[in-house]
Amino acid sequence: MVAASAEFGAACAGSRFDAGAAGAGGNETVGDGGSVPSGGAGSPATFEGGNKTTGGTKAPGGTKAPGGESASGGAMAAGGAMAAGGAMAAGGEAAAGGELAMGDTAPCIPAAGYAHCRVLTTDYTQAGTADSSGWPLVTKIGDGPMTLGSGAVLNSNCYDVVFTADSAGTTLVPWEVESCDPSTGAVLAWVKLGKLSHTSNTSLYVSYGNAGASIAPNSGASAQASVWTSAVGTYHLSETLTSGGQTVHDSAGLNNLTSRGTSFMGMQVPGVIDGSFDFANSGSALSIANPFSPNATRTVSLWAKPHVANENATAQGVGLWEDANFATGDGGLATGVLQRGTRFSIYKNAIGYVDGTTTIVAEKWYYLTYTYDASTHDFRLYVDGGSAAEISGNCLDSGNQQTMLVGTGYYGADAVIDELQLRSVISSPSWIVAQYNNQKPSSTFLTVGPEY
Repeated sequence: MVAASAEFGAACAGSRFDAGAAGAGGNETVGDGGSVPSGGAGSPATFEGGNKTTGGTKAPGGTKAPGGESASGGAMAAGGAMAAGGAMAAGGEAAAGGELAMGDTAPCIPAAGYAHCRVLTTDYTQAGTADSSGWPLVTKIGDGPMTLGSGAVLNSNCYDVVFTADSAGTTLVPWEVESCDPSTGAVLAWVKLGKLSHTSNTSLYVSYGNAGASIAPNSGASAQASVWTSAVGTYHLSETLTSGGQTVHDSAGLNNLTSRGTSFMGMQVPGVIDGSFDFANSGSALSIANPFSPNATRTVSLWAKPHVANENATAQGVGLWEDANFATGDGGLATGVLQRGTRFSIYKNAIGYVDGTTTIVAEKWYYLTYTYDASTHDFRLYVDGGSAAEISGNCLDSGNQQTMLVGTGYYGADAVIDELQLRSVISSPSWIVAQYNNQKPSSTFLTVGPEY
């Protein structure tokens, strides 16, 4: 617990468009960002963010696009990995069946006991202006999960899918499988990167196709709880609720949410990432008692899709409400995220509402990130991964324990909520913008290479 003191009664202030405060960067790296294996077809070339290819002669009929090498009969766009005979645009997903010319070396080797492997590559131009350490990647391509191919995944729980930091398939990294469809090979997983680089593409590797796999391989140091750096709670909101008192699970295994209310019919709907909860003024909500210590540093992020562009209520809930003892006016945080009229807003008892500048569009997804610094009392709200905060101010958080409610505010939420993450540190602007780009609709952040 952090004890309250007399200095916590300092005056509060809020404003729009104050520059965001950067968080600490990372050191450790996973994978050589943007490296290209030796022996690629065509004359030697140097790739942006990668290593120089060596050796190899272009096969007849191959066409070389800028930044890439072609296999026989196929052209490849810059930044893309191509299967033989096919073309792939940058940031897209390759067809299965990468083919090597004589003398070439595969960019990955399947882990022992696995049939296939692929290289996953991030786009460093979407990773902000600083590296992010211990950053969670979701294997999302466009608007859905990455697809490894029909018949490629042999276990219904994706127990025959593993992620490694090295191309030889020997060093497992932490991951969590959120959804798995062996019929199509679609895998939606969250994978921890030791470092997400902002200056070169970061690579990691997936191996799959092991008929003998019968238990989850991500245990110990690679367990799903280890994906979430500085976690207080991580909620994918994919459960189907039918009544109050049910559990919404925390992927970090720390603080589960509990449903409250009576109206849950039709609440589970497709989200920006797998499932989500549509509160739609139902009066139902999710709650957690005291996830943070009093006046604790925090980051709270979520996706919200408001149903209307202009809420007539004084403060319509969009995502988060924290209440120590609202009636006493204790000067603490009363809500993290509200919709007030056509704007997102932060409310503090001591200063009232601080409105943002984004004009809300109905039925559009927004990525909202709230941060609070216990040492300075600065609070900020970032919208859609902006490099600067849309709302900023200074006000003491509550000195009391606070219950957090999700999907409500001073009034019930009229919005869909997805992917709620609570952290005990301040996420840097680069961390936030990379999460937005990786998770957003029509994402091009991740490229999946051909099968080897």
